[in-house]
Amino acid sequence: MTTTELSKSEHKSLKRARTKPQLVTIGDKQVVSNGRWDDDCIIIYIIANPGRWISVPEIAKVAYWSNSVANKKKVRKHLSVLFDKCLERDEVLVVEYEGSRAKHLKLYEGGSEVENQHTDLKLAKMENAATINGERRRKAIDLLVKKGALRSTKGEEAA
Repeated sequence: MTTTELSKSEHKSLKRARTKPQLVTIGDKQVVSNGRWDDDCIIIYIIANPGRWISVPEIAKVAYWSNSVANKKKVRKHLSVLFDKCLERDEVLVVEYEGSRAKHLKLYEGGSEVENQHTDLKLAKMENAATINGERRRKAIDLLVKKGALRSTKGEEAA
């Protein structure tokens, strides 16, 4: 039987299966194996670098293999989804902003006044958009209370 005799569904099944991207080490750098954004790989990279602020250009190099203006923009566009994925893993992503641009990020560890300030800013932004992402905000607050960063605030019990 030649390939022209195969049905379309049979032909599609013969195509190469895609493999899940993963972090690989090239030289002394870790990068996503396919040079494209993958939320799970980026979260693994952040988890593997605890306690330090990771710059947006560094994330661009990991995800896209280069630190260009376009790649930094792509990273910044993915931060909202990355925040949600971290919440799913019971982690809180802390993003440091300079003006309106994200500059650095890390997982919340507690104890740092800078982390608390940036976390408070994120919660305030989420409160302003409470109709859209009230559930995300509630999950973030619950995790921060669990980690000892917040005490249950008045009005939050009713939410």
